[in-house]
Amino acid sequence: MKNGFAVPIISKIKNYYDIGKTPSGLHYAYIGRLIVPYRLHGKAHEIMTSKEGNIFNIKGASDNYLRRINKLPERNLVPRQVTIDDIISLESRILNTLAETGLTLIEMEPQQ
Repeated sequence: MKNGFAVPIISKIKNYYDIGKTPSGLHYAYIGRLIVPYRLHGKAHEIMTSKEGNIFNIKGASDNYLRRINKLPERNLVPRQVTIDDIISLESRILNTLAETGLTLIEMEPQQ
């Protein structure tokens, strides 16, 4: 999926994959040699950092994202959406960490 940005935005993902209503997402990207988590919004994204300004690690980012989604009133209706740069899509640390959440991992194909 190419959208002109190094990190995707929710509105482009929704149009490309038809994932339904989702207020935010989580994206993992490489910056240099570091895997960096981003919180995705409708038309923006931001690096996920702690209150102290430290960048979350893989597990910290997924825990934080799921905690936020699970606090929503419509939490049972909102898909949890995580994207991974294709450069690191085979990165086992990310896939193993996401598998530990108990969610079902689905590799999506673009809608026709």
